[in-house]
Amino acid sequence: MRVSALTFLPLLQGALALPFGDFQIPSLHATEGYGGVPGYSLNSTTIAFTFKDTNTNSSSECYVTFPSGDHDNAAFPSQKYRSCGGNDPNFGFKFSNYDSIECFQLDLLRRYSDPSVGDPPMDIVTLFASVNVTRGADYSCKSIRRSGMSCHNDKPMIIPITAATAK
Repeated sequence: MRVSALTFLPLLQGALALPFGDFQIPSLHATEGYGGVPGYSLNSTTIAFTFKDTNTNSSSECYVTFPSGDHDNAAFPSQKYRSCGGNDPNFGFKFSNYDSIECFQLDLLRRYSDPSVGDPPMDIVTLFASVNVTRGADYSCKSIRRSGMSCHNDKPMIIPITAATAK
Protein backbone atom coordinates (compact mmCIF):
# COMPACT_ATOMS: atom_id res chain seq x y z
CA MET A 1 0.00 0.00 0.00
CA ARG A 2 1.35 3.39 -0.97
CA VAL A 3 0.95 6.09 1.68
CA SER A 4 1.47 9.79 1.06
CA ALA A 5 3.32 12.09 3.44
CA LEU A 6 0.03 13.85 4.18
CA THR A 7 -1.20 10.68 5.90
CA PHE A 8 1.39 11.32 8.61
CA LEU A 9 0.72 15.04 8.91
CA PRO A 10 -0.87 14.84 12.38
CA LEU A 11 2.25 13.02 13.61
CA LEU A 12 4.46 15.83 12.37
CA GLN A 13 2.91 18.25 14.89
CA GLY A 14 2.49 21.11 12.45
CA ALA A 15 5.62 20.57 10.36
CA LEU A 16 4.95 19.79 6.72
CA ALA A 17 7.54 17.51 5.10
CA LEU A 18 6.70 17.76 1.42
CA PRO A 19 8.57 19.09 -1.61
CA PHE A 20 7.43 22.49 -2.85
CA GLY A 21 8.17 24.62 -5.87
CA ASP A 22 10.29 27.72 -5.48
CA PHE A 23 9.25 31.29 -4.83
CA GLN A 24 10.27 33.83 -7.46
CA ILE A 25 10.96 37.54 -7.47
CA PRO A 26 10.67 38.50 -11.15
CA SER A 27 11.32 42.18 -10.40
CA LEU A 28 12.84 44.00 -7.44
CA HIS A 29 13.58 47.73 -7.38
CA ALA A 30 15.22 49.59 -4.52
CA THR A 31 15.88 53.32 -4.33
CA GLU A 32 17.54 55.48 -1.76
CA GLY A 33 17.19 59.23 -2.13
CA TYR A 34 18.82 61.98 -0.18
CA GLY A 35 17.45 65.48 -0.70
CA GLY A 36 17.07 66.75 -4.22
CA VAL A 37 16.69 63.46 -6.14
CA PRO A 38 13.81 64.07 -8.58
CA GLY A 39 11.05 61.49 -8.33
CA TYR A 40 12.13 60.12 -4.96
CA SER A 41 10.99 61.03 -1.48
CA LEU A 42 13.39 63.15 0.47
CA ASN A 43 15.73 61.06 2.62
CA SER A 44 13.84 57.81 2.13
CA THR A 45 14.47 54.25 1.06
CA THR A 46 11.90 52.32 -0.97
CA ILE A 47 12.05 48.61 -1.78
CA ALA A 48 9.38 47.17 -4.07
CA PHE A 49 9.15 43.71 -5.58
CA THR A 50 6.82 41.15 -7.11
CA PHE A 51 6.53 38.03 -4.94
CA LYS A 52 5.41 35.00 -6.96
CA ASP A 53 4.44 31.62 -5.50
CA THR A 54 4.85 28.89 -8.14
CA ASN A 55 2.96 26.42 -5.93
CA THR A 56 -0.33 28.29 -6.28
CA ASN A 57 0.51 30.32 -9.40
CA SER A 58 -0.28 33.52 -7.53
CA SER A 59 1.62 36.69 -6.76
CA SER A 60 1.50 39.95 -4.86
CA GLU A 61 3.23 43.31 -5.05
CA CYS A 62 5.29 44.05 -1.92
CA TYR A 63 6.79 47.38 -0.93
CA VAL A 64 8.08 49.38 1.98
CA THR A 65 9.30 52.96 2.39
CA PHE A 66 11.24 54.09 5.45
CA PRO A 67 13.55 56.97 6.33
CA SER A 68 17.03 56.31 4.96
CA GLY A 69 19.37 55.11 7.69
CA ASP A 70 16.52 54.72 10.21
CA HIS A 71 16.27 50.99 10.84
CA ASP A 72 14.51 51.57 14.17
CA ASN A 73 11.54 53.22 12.46
CA ALA A 74 8.18 51.43 12.71
CA ALA A 75 8.02 51.29 8.89
CA PHE A 76 11.19 49.19 8.75
CA PRO A 77 10.10 45.51 8.76
CA SER A 78 12.70 43.57 10.72
CA GLN A 79 11.00 41.78 13.62
CA LYS A 80 7.68 40.61 12.20
CA TYR A 81 6.40 39.96 8.71
CA ARG A 82 4.84 42.87 6.87
CA SER A 83 1.84 42.17 4.61
CA CYS A 84 2.22 42.68 0.88
CA GLY A 85 -0.10 44.32 -1.64
CA GLY A 86 -2.66 46.34 0.23
CA ASN A 87 -2.49 44.35 3.48
CA ASP A 88 -2.66 40.88 1.90
CA PRO A 89 -1.93 38.65 4.94
CA ASN A 90 -1.21 35.70 2.64
CA PHE A 91 2.06 37.20 1.35
CA GLY A 92 4.57 38.71 3.75
CA PHE A 93 8.18 39.80 4.07
CA LYS A 94 10.73 41.14 6.54
CA PHE A 95 14.46 41.89 6.63
CA SER A 96 16.45 39.58 8.88
CA ASN A 97 19.58 41.52 7.94
CA TYR A 98 19.83 44.94 6.31
CA ASP A 99 22.98 46.94 5.57
CA SER A 100 21.77 49.03 2.63
CA ILE A 101 19.81 48.66 -0.61
CA GLU A 102 22.98 47.07 -1.95
CA CYS A 103 23.06 44.27 0.65
CA PHE A 104 20.18 42.77 2.63
CA GLN A 105 18.50 39.48 3.51
CA LEU A 106 14.83 39.25 2.59
CA ASP A 107 12.63 36.70 4.38
CA LEU A 108 9.41 35.66 2.62
CA LEU A 109 6.19 34.12 3.97
CA ARG A 110 3.31 32.65 1.97
CA ARG A 111 0.08 31.40 3.55
CA TYR A 112 -2.77 29.61 1.75
CA SER A 113 -5.59 27.14 2.28
CA ASP A 114 -5.05 23.54 1.11
CA PRO A 115 -8.01 21.17 1.65
CA SER A 116 -5.72 18.14 1.30
CA VAL A 117 -4.06 19.12 4.60
CA GLY A 118 -7.27 19.11 6.65
CA ASP A 119 -10.67 20.62 7.19
CA PRO A 120 -11.00 24.35 7.94
CA PRO A 121 -9.61 25.93 10.01
CA MET A 122 -6.85 23.26 10.06
CA ASP A 123 -6.10 23.57 6.33
CA ILE A 124 -3.63 26.47 6.35
CA VAL A 125 -0.18 25.92 4.85
CA THR A 126 2.55 28.48 5.54
CA LEU A 127 5.77 28.45 3.49
CA PHE A 128 8.98 30.31 4.34
CA ALA A 129 12.03 31.25 2.28
CA SER A 130 14.98 33.60 2.52
CA VAL A 131 17.23 35.25 -0.05
CA ASN A 132 20.39 37.32 0.23
CA VAL A 133 20.21 40.29 -2.11
CA THR A 134 23.67 41.65 -2.82
CA ARG A 135 25.01 43.99 -5.46
CA GLY A 136 26.67 41.86 -8.11
CA ALA A 137 26.12 40.16 -11.44
CA ASP A 138 22.33 39.69 -11.09
CA TYR A 139 21.51 42.72 -8.90
CA SER A 140 22.91 45.97 -10.20
CA CYS A 141 23.01 49.42 -8.63
CA LYS A 142 23.84 52.87 -9.92
CA SER A 143 24.07 56.36 -8.51
CA ILE A 144 21.28 58.70 -9.45
CA ARG A 145 22.22 62.33 -9.65
CA ARG A 146 24.48 63.35 -6.80
CA SER A 147 22.65 62.03 -3.81
CA GLY A 148 20.84 58.78 -4.43
CA MET A 149 21.10 55.15 -5.46
CA SER A 150 18.89 52.84 -7.50
CA CYS A 151 19.17 49.03 -7.66
CA HIS A 152 17.25 46.30 -9.51
CA ASN A 153 17.53 42.62 -10.32
CA ASP A 154 18.65 41.82 -13.87
CA LYS A 155 16.93 38.43 -14.00
CA PRO A 156 14.27 36.69 -11.87
CA MET A 157 15.40 35.53 -8.43
CA ILE A 158 14.58 31.89 -7.67
CA ILE A 159 14.18 31.29 -3.93
CA PRO A 160 13.84 27.72 -2.57
CA ILE A 161 11.34 27.06 0.22
CA THR A 162 13.28 26.55 3.48
CA ALA A 163 10.43 25.65 5.86
CA ALA A 164 6.74 24.80 5.81
CA THR A 165 4.04 24.40 8.44
CA ALA A 166 0.46 23.26 8.34
CA LYS A 167 -2.21 23.92 10.93
